[in-house]
Amino acid sequence: ACRQDWGHDIHPTDLHTAGVNRAGAADHSTRFYQRADRIMTGVLGICLLYALALAPWHGTWGAALIVGGLTLGTAVVLLNSLAGTRLLRCLIASGFMVMSALHIHQSHGTIEMHFSIFVLLALLIFYRDWLPIAVATVVIAVHHFLFYALQINGVGVYVTEHPMLHMIFIHAGYVLAEAAVLIYLAQILRRDAQEGDALADTTEAIAAGGDSLDLSRRAPFSSTVTDAFNAFLDQLEGLVTQVNRRLAALREMGQALSQKSGQVSMSAERQAAESDYMVQAMQEMSTATAEVARNAEQAAFSARNADAHAQSGNEAMQHIK
Repeated sequence: ACRQDWGHDIHPTDLHTAGVNRAGAADHSTRFYQRADRIMTGVLGICLLYALALAPWHGTWGAALIVGGLTLGTAVVLLNSLAGTRLLRCLIASGFMVMSALHIHQSHGTIEMHFSIFVLLALLIFYRDWLPIAVATVVIAVHHFLFYALQINGVGVYVTEHPMLHMIFIHAGYVLAEAAVLIYLAQILRRDAQEGDALADTTEAIAAGGDSLDLSRRAPFSSTVTDAFNAFLDQLEGLVTQVNRRLAALREMGQALSQKSGQVSMSAERQAAESDYMVQAMQEMSTATAEVARNAEQAAFSARNADAHAQSGNEAMQHIK
């Protein structure tokens, strides 16, 4: 594994463990679930308002305020200490079913009020977690059978307009069917979310160095997309490594050429100095040669004068005879 520093030498570093990237993905997941818990708590608030709107129908103000208020208040209190945890997700899911049971009771078991069960179950898919859906399914199933028993014994609670056991089983069947589909979809959404978080964390880790890219990072998740992304990083890392090696070779070649150029320059300077010395020596030889020529000319002139004087003396001697 190498840390590729564009335009610089390759700096070897240790490959970071997958646990570091998983910790980043966990941070993304925690922030998402904290936000989801706040949204779901807001949905519980809407359910309470709906319960208060239903209260005048059969005078169920006490149930709306006590059951609905306690359900919402518990979620709000726990939101400060358990936000982002799976426990709070399951508690909020249970709260959804409690609100549905409250609405059904307030309407004296009107069949249309049972639709809230399916609506609130569908909202739980936003958590991308199968467990809250399963918990909600168990809670509403227990509610239906328990309230059926209480209703037929005249306790004063309602689950259907006309309590019939086979209708309870029909409702339970539809809830189980929807829960099974929602759990399957939640698993798909969770895997897609983990894939996206892994890609996002890996990309952030690669670019965390600012001007340099840490191409040793890999997405710690196995899927078609992440495997293709990791394969791309492998190819990119190999390509950058080759480029850096060639750049290093070019730098070495440039340094060698620079050294040779320096040697050639020094040799040229020596040759120029020697040429200047030879030119100066030749000038001095030329001056000396000119001087010798002048001296020779003067000597020849003197010789000619001497010869002329000799001839004159010879002629004078002849006249004396």
